[in-house]
Amino acid sequence: MGHNIGNWTFRKLMPAPTSESASASTLWSYATQYYDQDGVAELCLRLQDEYGFDVNLLLYCCWYGHCYGTLSETQLKTCFDYSLHWQDNAVKPIRSSRRWLKTELSRISDQEQVTSLTELRERIKRIELELEKQQLETLQALSDPATSSSEPTGSRAAIQGNLKQLCRMMEIDEAAIDGLLGELVERGTA
Repeated sequence: MGHNIGNWTFRKLMPAPTSESASASTLWSYATQYYDQDGVAELCLRLQDEYGFDVNLLLYCCWYGHCYGTLSETQLKTCFDYSLHWQDNAVKPIRSSRRWLKTELSRISDQEQVTSLTELRERIKRIELELEKQQLETLQALSDPATSSSEPTGSRAAIQGNLKQLCRMMEIDEAAIDGLLGELVERGTA
């Protein structure tokens, strides 16, 4: 049983993955470990900047596939809608400010002002990271492993299936980015 906030029903945090291959019990710890794998950050940011993916949703699809199997369409849609709302209203405005400050810093010659704005940009970056962590925690709370398919947990097929389902939801041609998604799966599960 969960509680409602807006259009979303939150459950207690899901139990730790039961899969022997699961290396992290929470989405946040899995996501940070996965993102740190060689080449994963670059692939995620490329998918974000070139195709409009939410990096947290990419990582969520990988985590869920790794720990629980294939997402139901309803479950992914709930998480997609929540993430779109969260990104548009919380993360993107902060990210935009951080990126704008980076550009502005290159135009300023006063070292004292550069130092002050650099510190401000770092604080904004920490807030952006906190917002992304909150999003991942909420995605985990929205999840219901009982609705997953019979696809074996921890399988590359489950992860790939979740990512392809996300592509369809975003109306992105899977074939156009199949290589990038395959590389993301390979690098993150190596």
